[in-house]
Amino acid sequence: MLATDSFSKSSSNPGLYISFDEFINAIGDKLPLVFIAKVEPKSAMVRKELLEVAKVLKIDNSKKVRKIIGSLFNERDGEFFLTYIYRFRRYLRELVVSQHYMGLVIHGTANIGGTEKTITKIYVIGINDLHDGLFVNEVNSIPVEVEERLIEIRFGMLINDSIRFLDLYYTQDDVFRKVFRYDIDVVDPKAVLSVKDDVFGITVYRVSGEISFELMRADLRTYLSNLFRRQLYMYTAYIGADIIIGILLDHGFNVPLNVRFVRDETGHGFGNDTTVRITVPGALTRKTDINKLLWAFERLLEDYFTVEDVREDERTIWLKGPELKIFVRLSSRFTYGRPRGDLVIDVTMPNEVGAESTGLYADMLDDIVKNIEDLMNTEQEYKFQMGNHLIRIINGVPINFTYKPKVEPTHLMPISLTVFEPFQYFVTPRTKIHIEHVEHGTKELSFDNFYLLQIRTTEVSDNFIEKRNLLALRRLIKQYT
Repeated sequence: MLATDSFSKSSSNPGLYISFDEFINAIGDKLPLVFIAKVEPKSAMVRKELLEVAKVLKIDNSKKVRKIIGSLFNERDGEFFLTYIYRFRRYLRELVVSQHYMGLVIHGTANIGGTEKTITKIYVIGINDLHDGLFVNEVNSIPVEVEERLIEIRFGMLINDSIRFLDLYYTQDDVFRKVFRYDIDVVDPKAVLSVKDDVFGITVYRVSGEISFELMRADLRTYLSNLFRRQLYMYTAYIGADIIIGILLDHGFNVPLNVRFVRDETGHGFGNDTTVRITVPGALTRKTDINKLLWAFERLLEDYFTVEDVREDERTIWLKGPELKIFVRLSSRFTYGRPRGDLVIDVTMPNEVGAESTGLYADMLDDIVKNIEDLMNTEQEYKFQMGNHLIRIINGVPINFTYKPKVEPTHLMPISLTVFEPFQYFVTPRTKIHIEHVEHGTKELSFDNFYLLQIRTTEVSDNFIEKRNLLALRRLIKQYT
């Protein structure tokens, strides 16, 4: 069902392949020196199209080259090859070849825009979906380890009427899969995907063109706990702040209800924006003793909470109620030249062992898990475009949730908790994913278990994206001006 990387792959359609020995003889102009030969060159296979590209690098007739390239690549990839590879072929220093891929390392000093610049560029040319037609990408590196060099050769190649000496490695397709950051090619129109890695619990499939599916084993409750953790800490503090505001109002304070979410300054909270800041305007004078105020607040709050600790050095009071654990931190804020200052009360849920098992936090997490479990049993469908692929997901659940807690504040505005992870989905054996592309055809994919799915593209360099955009802009200007 899935592509393999063995040399026997070519035997099913021998007319598409040549031996590595033939590859060398067709492009080499100086006797090759063999440094490593772990496999017999006559048994190592290479797709014929890759040889055609290598031969193009030796041709000086640009019209002839353009015609050949037009038969091998689509218009966009052909334009990229001519602009960024063929133009700089005299600087070719290294070739890395496998059954279905060829890497080209270009290095040297070139005159670009009237300025001498040292360039190092790495490109990969490969067979579309291991089937037909070529694509080209620019990547950051092709790390071919010594043990992955099945054949290593140094040879001379005639380029621009001059012999260029190149290092040539023959390796496995897996080297290029690592470059593009995926593990397995999906070559059949229908496939059932599963996680193959028992150590890390992640397997990445290239499913169509540059589209990759990263599958990860996941426990639903554990994943949702991690996903909502920041929001649950924040909301617990929010409810705690609502209680504190109610206490202050009952004792004659006038407290604005426009609280802010801020960074915890004590290091005991979960992280940024999970502390709720209450401001009591003008409550302090420059003679107010904050330590006395701290103990006064402790006595006030012990009527409503169990006071677990008071820390004068941090000016914090640690509180436990029937449904939550929080701590409050008192501080002052004065404006230059004004006699009175604001009392600032920061309310935070502590990030400590056992805090997440308290009633409110645990109940919210239980409710979230149940809601998502119910959602996963409903019928739903989502469609979107990625890289000119139409992707249709049936009975997969996108990681885009809004949760309205059952426990709402009394004084503050009710809020909902929202989490969003772009292009992530929960998938199950009920899930079907259809992928359509003009060149790559149609795929139907399903799954053998519950997984977290991240849909992304294969790894390329930032330069590749910028160069493609530059060429697209040039075409646009040429077309409309």
